[in-house]
Amino acid sequence: MIEKTQFKESFEVPNLRQIKVKFISPTNSRGARVCIYEPRRYNYEQTQRKYFSYSYKYGDIMEQAFQTLKANGFNIVSRCSEYDSYTFLCDNWSDEFFEIKNLK
Repeated sequence: MIEKTQFKESFEVPNLRQIKVKFISPTNSRGARVCIYEPRRYNYEQTQRKYFSYSYKYGDIMEQAFQTLKANGFNIVSRCSEYDSYTFLCDNWSDEFFEIKNLK
């Protein structure tokens, strides 16, 4: 039988927010865009998304998203990447909880 104390170690690891970034290819009617989104954490939530025009000022979706998140008060502590997206890990919770839909 597994003892209850064996599960406590996993709770010592910080719980961070996952913010994902993906490139959206241009179409006949829209230019290239960057999607910054936070996947839902619970059944009753929906994924929050915000789209931005691709900025040639940065020339990179990861840098564009990083600067956007920083300018909006997100405290980015780590990053990682997948085949077709990037992920930032932030520790903004409770009083500092910023919503993706309010990004500017």
